[in-house]
Amino acid sequence: MPNNNRVENHFRKVHCFSGKTLQQVLVFTSSIPVINNPLEVELLPNDSAPIDRLPIFRGYKRRECQYLTKNKKRIIIYKTNLNY
Repeated sequence: MPNNNRVENHFRKVHCFSGKTLQQVLVFTSSIPVINNPLEVELLPNDSAPIDRLPIFRGYKRRECQYLTKNKKRIIIYKTNLNY
């Protein structure tokens, strides 16, 4: 199941889940079709209302193309790669 591996890798690497906690998350997420393929999730438009219970992060935004990130290094690399 490659899609399930993506979800598992995300929770292992980003959230450092393992063991029973990871298994509970995988059982739960397997019942939600949209999570089974995270590459096909339709994103909300920028400036949408916040979703309850999801954290809001400070970050960086490119005005020219609406690129968003919370990582300062990524916005610098992105800008550099655009030859600005």
